[in-house]
Amino acid sequence: MRFLWMSNAPWAGTGYGVQSKLLLKALQRLGHAPNCFCFYGLNGGKIVYDGYECWPNSDFDSWGNDVIKIHAERSRSKAVITLMDLFVLNRDIWRDLGFPWLAWTPIDSVGIGSKTLEMLQVCPYPIAMSNFGAQQMMDHEIEPFATVWHTVDCNVFKPGDKAEARDLLGLDQDAIVVGMVMANKGDRKQFPLQFTAVKRWADENPDRKIVVYVHTEPTSAMMGWDIRDLAKTTGLSGSVYCTNQYDVSVVPAPAEFMAKIYNAFDVLMNCSAGEGFGIPLIEAQACGTPVIAGNYTSMPELVKYGYTVEAANKGLASHYGWQFGPSLEDMVYRLECVYRFENTNDKAVAVKWVKDNFDVPVIAAQWDELLKIIEAKEREKTLAAREVLV
Repeated sequence: MRFLWMSNAPWAGTGYGVQSKLLLKALQRLGHAPNCFCFYGLNGGKIVYDGYECWPNSDFDSWGNDVIKIHAERSRSKAVITLMDLFVLNRDIWRDLGFPWLAWTPIDSVGIGSKTLEMLQVCPYPIAMSNFGAQQMMDHEIEPFATVWHTVDCNVFKPGDKAEARDLLGLDQDAIVVGMVMANKGDRKQFPLQFTAVKRWADENPDRKIVVYVHTEPTSAMMGWDIRDLAKTTGLSGSVYCTNQYDVSVVPAPAEFMAKIYNAFDVLMNCSAGEGFGIPLIEAQACGTPVIAGNYTSMPELVKYGYTVEAANKGLASHYGWQFGPSLEDMVYRLECVYRFENTNDKAVAVKWVKDNFDVPVIAAQWDELLKIIEAKEREKTLAAREVLV
């Protein structure tokens, strides 16, 4: 099937960019003809990347509402797939798109904000990316067409040499490394509270060398936190390492480097306020690294090797869904659990679980089936319309 995929550019270092890169190539190998509308990551002209055409955004609408129809027409697409938040889209344009529209969208809160709900109500094929998201849709009388998890390349993300990885990152071989791989944008990722939990755990265990390694934009450029200042404020100065800005925000680190980062960790912390999915949770477990995540939104269904943390409070997010603050005490307790109870049998089970449920061939096959179903449905509609005309 020839389709237009609308998301971050496949060369972008974002979670959506990674999904675009992995799945579009895999679907091309399965006989489909993808085009990619890169509303983030491409301006100024159309290019060919990885064997398919990538279409640019305009200078007039950051989210591509103004060019989506003509991109779909000129790419000769039979369907449009969006991988993005829906509340940034124009309801009138998308309601009358004129193409089958599959919206693979995150729901990272309890309750769906009114703008997202309005878009779901006009989308003929809403696709959830978690069981939690599917349930939220159904709670709001939206029947998901399918639920498809995100993917990870298990040929790259796999257990590796921890000592080698730490040498690469300049980390002490004897340290306990708490890792965080999260976008530093706004407050959703709960950096201050997670730093505070690590500091309290370190204070309770002065005989242990506990450090934090953060893979993120290290400055407040994206309306997030200045990691250096945050380390000082939370008492972690001298114990926080961060990937340099160039490898995060200019030329993103390749997947092979990311796999080494995960292999250097003793645990990945991802106790954010809410996740539509949470790709680092799966990437870390694919590498055999345990995780700590919130016991809310999509995160519990993605934790096979590690622990979940209870919420201490909740608050209304800017998209008008309820998100959560992780319990400080529970985070400290779960850090100690990882230290005391790490189990190599659990590690092997988790690595296999990721490969069986999230590897590229698994998720690509699900998309292949969905596209074939859509193609058959649209063919039936065309035939029915012809019969009416006759």
